[in-house]
Amino acid sequence: MYNIRLELLAVMEAPSSHPLSAALVAAAKAEDIIPPKHLVAIEHTILKGEGVSAFVENKQVYVGNKRLFKRRDMYTLNPHHLAWAQKWDEEGGTVGYIGIEGQGILAMYSVTDTIRDESRHVVTSLINNNIHVIMLTGDGEGAARTIGEKIGLPISFIQSQFLPEDKLHYVSSLKDNSSQRAGLFTNGRKLVMMIGDGVNDAPALAVSDVGVAMGQGAALVGRHHYIKTSYFFLSIVLTSHFFRISGTRNE
Repeated sequence: MYNIRLELLAVMEAPSSHPLSAALVAAAKAEDIIPPKHLVAIEHTILKGEGVSAFVENKQVYVGNKRLFKRRDMYTLNPHHLAWAQKWDEEGGTVGYIGIEGQGILAMYSVTDTIRDESRHVVTSLINNNIHVIMLTGDGEGAARTIGEKIGLPISFIQSQFLPEDKLHYVSSLKDNSSQRAGLFTNGRKLVMMIGDGVNDAPALAVSDVGVAMGQGAALVGRHHYIKTSYFFLSIVLTSHFFRISGTRNE
């Protein structure tokens, strides 16, 4: 039964370009899981800020976060599993579920971000140089706070449980609020740089002054003010004090 659920999870996540999906597929491969050829995801759909859905063997399957399963009225867990979900969230994990319409949740998982060695130094340096760094994430409050603590980001600069449209509105408000602040080469205001994966973050990337798309997400955006980059790009930003940074964690 364990292998069957991993096979289903791998089939559901393989078509997606989201970094979280890639991590789940890689985890299945690490367990020597190779889905049988007859197991195919039909009408695969990305549910922005929630997960994915598809038909597999004529069954409607969902993989995603708590928000998705609550919306589908499928979020039913026993106390033991609820305790595990809370524990994972508090440890900084992204908690997800896989379920079938009419059957409910079949399994749950947790994916934890690997914090780069230089992350805390970069964030601290940005803050010390009067650059505002804000985390926008679809993860729960517990996971967001845990990651924030690890990278030295104050709680007041962490926004959790954000949908793509929430990120869009937040970045838009940053631009509006900065319009009266003096800035170099910016017609009297500071610029807003948005760093994201280009999948769920595409709307916010589009409205920012400078959008930085990471990894495969860069292929999903095509406007001239986008930059394909790695996290090392942030070291360059240290010399540009007229930026306000809004970064996101992948949901």
